[in-house]
Amino acid sequence: MTKVAVGMIGTALLLACGGGSGATGHVCEGASTTPPELGVDLASGFTGDWVGTLSTVIDGEPETPRPAELVISRQGVNLLALAGICPGADPGLVQSATAFDTACFVCPSTAAGNCASWIVTYTDGTSTLDGDSLEVVLNATAVGCGRTLAITQTLSAATRFAGVGGPAASVQADLDLGFTASLAAAVQRGR
Repeated sequence: MTKVAVGMIGTALLLACGGGSGATGHVCEGASTTPPELGVDLASGFTGDWVGTLSTVIDGEPETPRPAELVISRQGVNLLALAGICPGADPGLVQSATAFDTACFVCPSTAAGNCASWIVTYTDGTSTLDGDSLEVVLNATAVGCGRTLAITQTLSAATRFAGVGGPAASVQADLDLGFTASLAAAVQRGR
């Protein structure tokens, strides 16, 4: 099975993050990274290596669904890290025992197709946990070379591996290949 991590994207704020090796994203100005006070820490209910299918829609046109993995780890009380989405800015905010949302964040610029710099902003994301099934929906916008692409990605995962660092250890490289390939394909088709 080819590993592809989930990439989430949202309305671009044109906030340059810089590119290159080691660049990290940042949370959108004014976005909250504080989960609501629930009285109990529910983060561990979402942790693990989630394996399923990633469906991506770019400017209303669906890409071919592909196998995918998303590594979720606990970062604090009701705060989650979603590995491989956007380096340094991937907070999941637990809302209940069956749902978390993502904060708005801007990823480092990336090259795809004939464009040397795309800025991807994940505006929002939601999730639904039902037993051992997880659905994560992420909305984003990619802006580059005079173009704006609306992107929605949905991970439907029916398998969870306990712990972190198991089957999805190379999730960041997978994300770079998967997202960049989808974006490059969209650019090649003239979107």
